[in-house]
Amino acid sequence: VSDNAACNKLFSSDSSLSDCYEFIPVDKFKSACARGLAAGVAGTEVALAKAYVAACQHRYIDVKVPENLVKCTNSDKPYSVGEKFSVKLPSKSADVVLILDTSKQNEGLNKLLQPLIQDLTKEFGSKGIKDVEYHLITYGGVHQWPTHFTVQGKMTFKGKLPPVKFAENPKDDTYPPLENEKLQSYVTAVKEILHDLSLATG
Repeated sequence: VSDNAACNKLFSSDSSLSDCYEFIPVDKFKSACARGLAAGVAGTEVALAKAYVAACQHRYIDVKVPENLVKCTNSDKPYSVGEKFSVKLPSKSADVVLILDTSKQNEGLNKLLQPLIQDLTKEFGSKGIKDVEYHLITYGGVHQWPTHFTVQGKMTFKGKLPPVKFAENPKDDTYPPLENEKLQSYVTAVKEILHDLSLATG
């Protein structure tokens, strides 16, 4: 496959990728880019740019995908970097995620949360958003890992904050690795399963 002008530009000396050229050769990436475009593969330039960036960052070389290939997609259509656009507020409902450290030292925050929820609900209501649901993510205290609070089996609540328990962080219960490697692998697997179950059940 012959050289492609778009691929040559992507890996040119003016590209945001150029700081990495001395460390990772671009020939194979340019060739793959040219082949992809010749075959009509959508998103070829973006895919190759991201692949090259990943290879560079793996070697701790900080380069970025060229801005002309980066799009913001959290609106009704993609926008380029630096391009201004408006985001519409939800017309009828909203979800709010609260993240709370339940370590004992933060127990005083409990008195502030309910007024905060009331103020947020009121503010949303003033904008015509009446259906507001809250998610509570806790960590610290008795929760060694982040936990999604459930209320009567539901992942969300409305208006009233559920009871939150604050406690001292658990003591470190780690132990030295077992000398028996096979047994240690079983212990590690069990810990991972218990961790996953804890996250799944809250």
